[in-house]
Amino acid sequence: MAEDTEIPDVGRIDSKLLLSTLREIRRDLRKTKELLVVLTKYAAEVEKRLARRVDDVKDNLEIMIKSELMGRLTNFETRIDQKIEVLAP
Repeated sequence: MAEDTEIPDVGRIDSKLLLSTLREIRRDLRKTKELLVVLTKYAAEVEKRLARRVDDVKDNLEIMIKSELMGRLTNFETRIDQKIEVLAP
């Protein structure tokens, strides 16, 4: 004779535990979204600052190079003028 044994329902899920877990997951997702928004804004600000600094450096380099070239050209012209004066008094 077979004994009547009750087999526990493996498919049965504790709904309170499930709801609690889902709430935690949603809370974590919400926090993750908030952090992502903050990080995105921060990255945009950093990008703007970096672009400004690059522009400033570019402008400064352009001025420095032009000044150096003008100085050398002026020096060269002065030396040529001095040589011409020596050769043709």
